[in-house]
Amino acid sequence: MRFLQHLISQLKFFSYLPHPTCRLPLHISQMTTAARALAQRALALNSANAHGARRAAVRNAVESFRRKPADTGSPEVQIALLSARIAHLTEHLKTHRKDKASTRAVVALVQKRRSQMQYLLRKKPDVYKQVVQRLELRPSTVFSKDVPLGAKKRPAPRISFDTTN
Repeated sequence: MRFLQHLISQLKFFSYLPHPTCRLPLHISQMTTAARALAQRALALNSANAHGARRAAVRNAVESFRRKPADTGSPEVQIALLSARIAHLTEHLKTHRKDKASTRAVVALVQKRRSQMQYLLRKKPDVYKQVVQRLELRPSTVFSKDVPLGAKKRPAPRISFDTTN
């Protein structure tokens, strides 16, 4: 956003610029809106490369789920980051169906997210409920059974997702 403001402020110094379609000079009042539209189109995520789009998705996930300004390690942020990576790899797998390494990576990421969600449900059930609703995840994907085979821990508490309460 600061780059866009800087670009517009720099372009205001020029009173006339040729318009790209008709090669006519453009007045400064029209030029700022044209420059703004051009800069927004250039900075949009759909014109970014895959690395830029991925970094923006990570930044958005961290900013929306963090507890404090420098928070990147809380379970909520980790679940959001894993969800962003899972979504990215799922889109990749739609076009590259035979990519076995990415398929295996998605399975591993889903398992990591599942264990993070189990931890969050054990420690802070109310925060777990908010994370599930904000990420639009199915709560049934967290647990396959109440207690896994061979587990020595007590089962996590059950949470109702009814909106009538």
